[in-house]
Amino acid sequence: MHRLLLLLTSILLSSTMLFGQRAKKERLSYTYIQSPLLKFDSNWKYDVKVIQVNKADLIEKRNAFEERQRIYDETFEKELEAYNNSSVAGRVLLKKPVRKIAAPDFMGAILNEEILSNSAIEIQGLERALSDGEINIEIKLEGFSVVSNEKIVDEKKQRMYYKTMYRNPFTVSVITNNKQLVFSKAFGNELREHHFLDRKYELTSRKLDDEWRANKVSLIAGIEDKTIKNDLAMANEVLNDQIGYPQKTVELELYSAAGKKFDFTESENAIDMLKEAFLIRMSNEDSSNEKLNMAVEIWQTELASKDVEDKKARINKKVATGFYLNLAYVNAIQKKHGEAEKNYLEAEKLRTTWTGPEIDAVKRFIKESKERNP
Repeated sequence: MHRLLLLLTSILLSSTMLFGQRAKKERLSYTYIQSPLLKFDSNWKYDVKVIQVNKADLIEKRNAFEERQRIYDETFEKELEAYNNSSVAGRVLLKKPVRKIAAPDFMGAILNEEILSNSAIEIQGLERALSDGEINIEIKLEGFSVVSNEKIVDEKKQRMYYKTMYRNPFTVSVITNNKQLVFSKAFGNELREHHFLDRKYELTSRKLDDEWRANKVSLIAGIEDKTIKNDLAMANEVLNDQIGYPQKTVELELYSAAGKKFDFTESENAIDMLKEAFLIRMSNEDSSNEKLNMAVEIWQTELASKDVEDKKARINKKVATGFYLNLAYVNAIQKKHGEAEKNYLEAEKLRTTWTGPEIDAVKRFIKESKERNP
């Protein structure tokens, strides 16, 4: 039995040596300046205007609220004066007046559009204009609105809370100085949900209602503030994607080869060249390209001897697929999109279960590079 196990182990080891050629995956970080989808003259400057569309309505609403409170305060002062000037018997009849507070309700924040215009948006790679620029960005905030407030009693989780449904629609537009609208997209019209005052079941429903009434305005105001900040951050990201030059880092899956029977030093060297090329790409693109081209030459030389039908071949199907994927990535990085697509198609011909997601990833990478660098 022991001899039989030794024999089986020997056969398995021999099989590994015969069929051990495999693509060896390495994940490398590639940092680059992303080109915009919309191209402008590099000397053009941009200006930003954040516009609160419902600002006039909010001011009117706030003024009406303050006027109600002013009338309440004026009435209280008159009643208090009359009470203080009354006799003891008169005071009993009049009763001491109580200051009336205008019913608190959520009205929405009145935003400082100028401050937001100066601080909310920063387009990387473009210079900001002191006044109107060649590129004019408009962000129209249509208004934060609460659609519903509902108390929820979750018997299964033994919890109670108030559920608020709200929306905050806004539009991002890019307009050139000759009034040409080159980009416009609406966001935030979908209903969003937030849970307030999530409490254990032990708390009575009435206590939860009291806590909600006492804190509703400030709680919703907090969500409004957070929502507006997040949405402006989203607008900033969208604008940088369309017209900016942001720095991006992606993780690329690249391949050398491994196997006990053959020497794959050159494929390891090619990966080392890629690491060096990626490291210096932001500071010295020419030197980076030299190293990338050296790696390309190694993979092309290796692929010249491929045999995708023979699993025992030095450059078998798996190894060849990995090298084609490498070529596709490097050619796309160097904006050689025609070559990159040819490399992708060669990898596609050799698609296997393990390479499916990797081939799809390189296809997406080439497509985006081509869109941004036609």
